Amino acid sequence: MTTKGFEQATSKHKVDTFLDYREYLKQIYLTIKGGSQGYSWLKFASDLGFSPTNVIRLIVIGKRHLSSEAAHTVCASLGLLNHERRYFLNLVAYNEARTASEQQRSLHQLVTSKQALLDSNPDSQALRYYSKWYFPVIREMTRLNGFQATFEWVSRHLFPSLRPAQYNEAIELLREMKLLEVDSATGTVKFMDNRQMVLPTDATAGNIAISQYHRKMLEVAADAVFQIPDSDREMNALTLCLSNESFDKLRTRILDLCAEWSTTITIPFQRQLQFPG
Repeated sequence: MTTKGFEQATSKHKVDTFLDYREYLKQIYLTIKGGSQGYSWLKFASDLGFSPTNVIRLIVIGKRHLSSEAAHTVCASLGLLNHERRYFLNLVAYNEARTASEQQRSLHQLVTSKQALLDSNPDSQALRYYSKWYFPVIREMTRLNGFQATFEWVSRHLFPSLRPAQYNEAIELLREMKLLEVDSATGTVKFMDNRQMVLPTDATAGNIAISQYHRKMLEVAADAVFQIPDSDREMNALTLCLSNESFDKLRTRILDLCAEWSTTITIPFQRQLQFPG
């Protein structure tokens, strides 16, 4: 099959709507098979530029890995170009990462590729919003009574402390996203959006956003163990042997607690804050 022959399948299944390259290849195969009687995994492998063996099926079901070189071959065969090509290559690297550092690096590259493919600027901003742990944190800090919109005040009340450039980057993004508004004449900050969560409308971008934010917060938590005195932190570990049913019950209770706090716990905050111009 030529690149042109794959057009219908790749048009139906956009690569940047997947977070697993195996699932993407599976859907491409099923779409072609649905319109071509007798189409097989062996033919699919051949069309993708490999020998007519069961290799692609084994890759799709997780029995074999797709190398970086082979990923380039797939891109050429499917006709993936520019940002879509980079997204697929980064997706393979993310799925095939062997260590946490490798996965973190490939996730960062995947985010960059996804941003380039987003049609919506708000979606791109929302994806960026979760790229740094301190973006959402500073947004929440502005709700506190006594909050002062200065780098000095924020860095004094925040751990880990930030650099001035990081603080300015956060304030600028929040302004761009219209989560707050700054009156240039008076320096007054006005809250524009009090949603608990700000997620992209693009489902895949949302999944990527939450994944990268969780990773960033885990890094901060790990640093806290060594940098914050015992008297100022609370940390416990509990090892349990649970059945699947008990695990589901525990997870439900944790989710319920999170939901309760997000809806009933309020932090007094001022609607008007002074922001130096």
